[in-house]
Amino acid sequence: LELRLRLVRRELLGSAIEALGAFSEMGVRCGVLKQPLTIEYVGEAGQDAGGLRRQFFDLFTAELPASRLWTHTDAGGLRPVDRAALTAEAAAQLRPHMEACGRVCGMALYQELHRRLGVRWEPEVFAGQPPSLLGDSFARYFLRAVRHDPPATLAELQAELRAECPDSAPDYRAGPEILTRSLRESGLEGQTFVRHVGGAEVPLVEGGAVRAVCDESKAEWLERMLRAELVDGVAAAAAHFRKGLVDAISPGHIDAADALTCRWTTPHFFLLTADELQAQWSGAAVSRSFVASCRATATVHPEVAQQAQWLWEVLDELDDAERARWFRFLTGSSRGPRGGANLRIGPRAGGDGAFPFAHACVSSLDLPSYSSRELLRERLGAAVKAAHDKFTDL
Repeated sequence: LELRLRLVRRELLGSAIEALGAFSEMGVRCGVLKQPLTIEYVGEAGQDAGGLRRQFFDLFTAELPASRLWTHTDAGGLRPVDRAALTAEAAAQLRPHMEACGRVCGMALYQELHRRLGVRWEPEVFAGQPPSLLGDSFARYFLRAVRHDPPATLAELQAELRAECPDSAPDYRAGPEILTRSLRESGLEGQTFVRHVGGAEVPLVEGGAVRAVCDESKAEWLERMLRAELVDGVAAAAAHFRKGLVDAISPGHIDAADALTCRWTTPHFFLLTADELQAQWSGAAVSRSFVASCRATATVHPEVAQQAQWLWEVLDELDDAERARWFRFLTGSSRGPRGGANLRIGPRAGGDGAFPFAHACVSSLDLPSYSSRELLRERLGAAVKAAHDKFTDL
């Protein structure tokens, strides 16, 4: 048995959500979402041996911010748009959209299970396949809400805020100084118990617009503010996302709204922390250190040893976004498994007139014997650009 999704590439997000929303509750309970996944694109020829599937999971989450229901934290984590900022049209789309997103993410976990079982049963086919990873990483506090484990105390709320702030631009509300300094030093003079969302004032308590923050109420204001942003603002989206996720990964019919039952009967909730679930789904960014780990374990054919050396040097000079595009060209995913990936680099005929060719299903790169580093860089860039959102040969 297999689950086959036929999608429209230019409307990948919408066509995937429509396809996943078409399954009946009975079909879902019978495990249709747990089957090995095969991806097809309308109007494109090609057989999915793993590369198209990985590319689907990568592109699906990478395109979520374009839906107007998702946004990024300052550190780049993916989180739902605050419920208070949604338009009426977007709010009407929230449930089907988030349930479909949860189903896709649950399917990604099950595809990894199929891959690992495949390595055991057919190592010659599956051993070279990297895991199916999402193309974006969810904010940890959103994952905690999905797991029925939202941050509960002020200390936890501040820790989650710090986790989603870059070191170069810390949020003053995440540090201890805000509670020890005066209102003037903290910039809280004149602050009331409201928060500003999408140009509107949302009260944190009844009558919050006329209740001023003072030294005695500062801690209360801070906790209410962070809870509204990091918990309440994503709660509805997290509930719908959880329903879709449980549809895909639970061992039977589970009430996703029941915190106790859901947490202790859904393996990925009680076996993994939010950090571990984040790593399982999204792996690691393709940084210089990640490429260095890939280089240490790569299998390189002697005929292209010099060209492989130039390849590593070129990749070291790229920025993270360019390296992510290269890695998608090679594997189908713009993020990599933590600890690196097992890549293979072999020769390709054609010399200076040929372009690199990637076998994304097995993370293998055919590299012509270029005469210079500069030519390799130019040819690699052209190949990656041509195949950025699809698999194609030049």
